[in-house]
Amino acid sequence: MYLFEPSTSPSSLLLFLGGAGLGQYPHIAYNELLTRVSKRLNAAVITSPYPLGLDHFELSKKSGEKLRKAV
Repeated sequence: MYLFEPSTSPSSLLLFLGGAGLGQYPHIAYNELLTRVSKRLNAAVITSPYPLGLDHFELSKKSGEKLRKAV
């Protein structure tokens, strides 16, 4: 899990799940985008790495559960 925070107390919370490949490293691959979104919207952004695999249903269940626990 990775958290992007605005400089003030956030007014909202966004959950971000990247796609296959780059989604394994959201704090690196999407750093610039998520930092800008967080600052512009005054939102805390929680991201979760998205592992590679062929069972997409299982991958989405695991990723969704990680995000739920982070909230």
